[in-house]
Amino acid sequence: MIASVAEQLPGIRIGVTSDRRGTEIVDALQRRGARVFHAPTLRAVPAENEELVISETRKIIAAHPEAVLVTTSYGIRRWFDIAEAAGLGPELNRTFERARIFVRGSKARGAVRALGFDDAGSGDRATLDALVNTVRHKIPHARNVAVQLYGPPQPEALTRFADGETRLHTVTPYHVMPTADERVTRLIDMTIARSIDIVTFTSAPSVDALFARAAAHDRDKALVEALRESVTTAVVGPVTAEPLRDRGIRPLVPSRHRLGALVRLICEHIADGSRTSIDTQHGVITMHGNSVNVSGRIVQLTPTVAGVLRALIEADGAVLTRGELASYLPHSGGSHAIEVLVSRLRSALGSPALVRTVVKRGYRIDV
Repeated sequence: MIASVAEQLPGIRIGVTSDRRGTEIVDALQRRGARVFHAPTLRAVPAENEELVISETRKIIAAHPEAVLVTTSYGIRRWFDIAEAAGLGPELNRTFERARIFVRGSKARGAVRALGFDDAGSGDRATLDALVNTVRHKIPHARNVAVQLYGPPQPEALTRFADGETRLHTVTPYHVMPTADERVTRLIDMTIARSIDIVTFTSAPSVDALFARAAAHDRDKALVEALRESVTTAVVGPVTAEPLRDRGIRPLVPSRHRLGALVRLICEHIADGSRTSIDTQHGVITMHGNSVNVSGRIVQLTPTVAGVLRALIEADGAVLTRGELASYLPHSGGSHAIEVLVSRLRSALGSPALVRTVVKRGYRIDV
């Protein structure tokens, strides 16, 4: 049973990499108590040359395409906005009414329907490659096909239309570009340091952009290691999951490819498997990642200090020697370092008696 909304993600630290819908997912996570770090890896940039978009639109209208491929919801909305402003709205509407419309995924389908059209289908997966396969199967002898794109270079999947029979017409209302935002570098550092609990992605290019930034700083291997071993990834659908799985990372993937389903899955993951609790003489302590609930008070610990507490909780009151505690931590630095970490832990918890010193033996939680 999931807790009330404000208690579902108490203090969990989540990195959000999406741009256009970033605010939506950030708000949803924050309402549930999460601490969110927003670091968009990509940004949508409207086409600088709208005259080119208008020219491409005129050519598509004149071609009377049998099929129109819609790849993104923002792209189709942006395309119609530019067409309307140029006085081409009615003609573009008639083009869509006459053509069979194919969509790359659920978001594109929703945008097409919001404009008043029905689609003729999509691919078996939300990729342009699968969409091209569907169109070639359903309209094998199409003379003209129009495709809404979202930036150069032209996808290799479209080369399959270049068979001498089909003429391809493209329009690019906007471009997707990697950001220069320094928050992305900081998110990489936080992930490698295990000071973030979950990283979310809403598109495969956003995954690739994060790893490209990490590679530019020679930190891609460390990032992969952190996401494989310690930090959870959560994605909106299977296509977004692919570049993570290719790197040996296993993300959370909701059965319905919606942001709401993604948020619910994160809440279920935290509720079902990522918490550690213990009843002590001083109240119940519950850990979620590096966040600790001490009798209703949320405390954020550094990864190394959290590692000490997690080891003591898992020992369930048994004494752990300094050497045993050190074995739970990377680069602990020996007995003195453990003493320092225990001191920091006691200070952070606000109740020094929670962690007992057992003379000449080690430490234990006061269960």
